[in-house]
Amino acid sequence: MAEVYRADHVGSLLRPPELLEARDSHGAGRLGLEQLREIEDRAILQALEMQREVGIEVFSDGEYRRSWFSGALAESVEGVIDDPEPGPVNRWQGAQGQLADATTADIGFATQVVAAKLR
Repeated sequence: MAEVYRADHVGSLLRPPELLEARDSHGAGRLGLEQLREIEDRAILQALEMQREVGIEVFSDGEYRRSWFSGALAESVEGVIDDPEPGPVNRWQGAQGQLADATTADIGFATQVVAAKLR
């Protein structure tokens, strides 16, 4: 007898290579914001379709427009700076580890510290 398994996705999906390249190009000034948004839109539609195909009933846009889940916090708070002496950074492991590392490469993962009163 077949069992029913529940699957929900919470959080970011790994960014596809095309989106990673577009974000890099935008950051370097080689790609405009409108072009980046078009690429993000395509990636989001593909992510939604993949979730529909596998039977997930509550969809996520993959958080593809966000650099990092806590990015809004860092952008909103004064008193946080890049760590002048960052320690080693853990790398993702497993079959998609390289893609996960590429997703987090430009966000300064674990390289910020509190340097003044937070406001």
